Amino acid sequence: MQKSIFFPVSNAGGANYKIQAFQAIGWRVIAGDANPNAVGRFTADAFYQLPWQSDPDYFTRIFEIIKKEKIDVYVSAGEKESLQVARMRDDFLALGCTPTAADTQTLELAIDKCALFTFLQEKTDIPLPLFRTIENEADFNEGLKALDGTRLCMKPASTSGSRGFVLIGEETSPERVFNNRITYLTVSPDFVRRGFAEGVIPKMIMMEYLDEGANVNASIIAKDGKLIFSSVHTREDMAAGLSTGGSIIHHEEIVEINRQIAKALGTTGFIMSQFIGNKLIEINPRWSTSIIYKSINEYLMGIKVWTGEEITIDPQDIAYHQRLTYKRYYEQLVYDDAGNVVDPTTSIG
Repeated sequence: MQKSIFFPVSNAGGANYKIQAFQAIGWRVIAGDANPNAVGRFTADAFYQLPWQSDPDYFTRIFEIIKKEKIDVYVSAGEKESLQVARMRDDFLALGCTPTAADTQTLELAIDKCALFTFLQEKTDIPLPLFRTIENEADFNEGLKALDGTRLCMKPASTSGSRGFVLIGEETSPERVFNNRITYLTVSPDFVRRGFAEGVIPKMIMMEYLDEGANVNASIIAKDGKLIFSSVHTREDMAAGLSTGGSIIHHEEIVEINRQIAKALGTTGFIMSQFIGNKLIEINPRWSTSIIYKSINEYLMGIKVWTGEEITIDPQDIAYHQRLTYKRYYEQLVYDDAGNVVDPTTSIG
């Protein structure tokens, strides 16, 4: 019997890759999105426009679709939605649908970077950057004093991608703004203090800014705290904080660190850790960029750790997998007012 999988966000980077990957192994793919023209509308087997995740009726609509389409697997998208799904896991299971959201403890800690770093500092000996929890101006001033002499950055404790990431130093000059490509905004301590005074800065994590060593993502696929598989890929090309290119590499140290992370958190699911050099800078507790090759399908593994199905990986596939490079490109779809994709090979002439 054909299995079905539901992606409620189908307009993000890599969405089409996942859709096509599951279609290639015989699954029926149902896509959804608040954007009526999300790419999933044109490539999935069925598409539903959804309310925004902040809408109080969001999950009512999700459950309606699960019942109607007889969905076997639900792939939660962002961190906050994943936590909601994890807390409602029994509601999904009652409908015969397996949610892929990681376990509740992993999500609760990973969503709050301050709580995560404090937990890992207490429970493990993995390498971490110097850090401080910043909730007000007094914390900020104490952090500057405690980490004096260290190049510093800050980021909201709960956020996705590079949203809100700033370097602490001298404010960026107009000359630099208008004549250079700036990767990250630099703000002065006084700028931050004004932000606290105006009440516009959320809880932040202050960290040492790491600029030496490779920037890598490393998958964690685990069940009950036992690491089952981990791949490491470089983040060589970036666009708006998202990785658009990189290579799979062999990195035993980071895989071992991931083993310790999974054990400490008691993780079940597929999540992604990010490192600069060998220091963890954050965990993204959701499905992320992955490269599929033969028996190595991390998305499928992220389902099987919940369904109890056997996960078998061919060692020869691992050896070849670690020679692969990926590039993420924009695609162009052209469609008419009825939503039909226009094929340029038949529309020219």
